[in-house]
Amino acid sequence: FPRASSVNILVGTIITDNMSEHCQSGGFSPIVTGAICTISSGDITHDYGTLLSHEVDGRSMTTTATLTCSGGMVGSTMVSLSLNDASISLKNDSSLKASLALNGSGTSTSYDIDANSSATLSVVSTLNSNGNISSGMFSGNSVLTMTYD
Repeated sequence: FPRASSVNILVGTIITDNMSEHCQSGGFSPIVTGAICTISSGDITHDYGTLLSHEVDGRSMTTTATLTCSGGMVGSTMVSLSLNDASISLKNDSSLKASLALNGSGTSTSYDIDANSSATLSVVSTLNSNGNISSGMFSGNSVLTMTYD
């Protein structure tokens, strides 16, 4: 039986402003780093299309996104990303799940991004069933949270 599906990972951003003291001309003066970091892709969607039941287990998709930090920052910015779920149920009866990973392993990762630079993030989803999937649509979502300072 054919199945249509999508795994939506919604992207959110938390911005924190930090004051740093940097030595300038023999004295100390506060400078606001003022970094603004973004994920280029917005929502990340894995659309598996139509699958036959024997094609489900182990089917995987990867999406890459670019993390960019820009603005009046001095030095580098530590960016942390985390998914709120390592596995999400795609059907109400839990017969189908998607395992999620950032950069190939785990649900969290971090980057030290230099001023006005970028880094690449990969989001991987892998389908797993309990062997008894009913036909029909399936979908699920998780939230990817980005924090930086």
